[in-house]
Amino acid sequence: MSIKEFILGKWDGKPIEWSVLKEESFGTLVISKDRIALMELNNSSSNNWGSCSLRELLNGYFFNQAFSDDEKKKIVNVKLDNTKDDIFILTKDEVENLLKDDYYDKLHRNSSGKCNSCCCTRTKDGTKVRTGYASGCWCSYSPNCIYSVRPAMYIKIK
Repeated sequence: MSIKEFILGKWDGKPIEWSVLKEESFGTLVISKDRIALMELNNSSSNNWGSCSLRELLNGYFFNQAFSDDEKKKIVNVKLDNTKDDIFILTKDEVENLLKDDYYDKLHRNSSGKCNSCCCTRTKDGTKVRTGYASGCWCSYSPNCIYSVRPAMYIKIK
């Protein structure tokens, strides 16, 4: 029987619950079950994942504050085309293929079924941070818009 959800790390004094998306030979892809923050996607003029302020936050402050030294050893540093990251955001393709009927989406629908708070994605090649998603809708990227942040990472479960 494979693991579907587990706890690893703490953020804002609360344990972080992770959902398993897929298993690969080098690690298991997981995403936080809930958002960890609401923030502007990028506070620089560049919309490139490699220089994005969100990437800096996830791989710096979040990584260092959320995980103990032992927990950090379980996280796999992966090459994402033009970057190497411990923590990242999913691509649009990954969202569409791996987050069907996602728990988060159900939490963030308003009464009309539209999303209240979209999560950001990156392009497959990592050249851009782009549209957001929630409840099956895709929102256009806006540099001054506030997005939910749901970090993803590869971990060694065994």
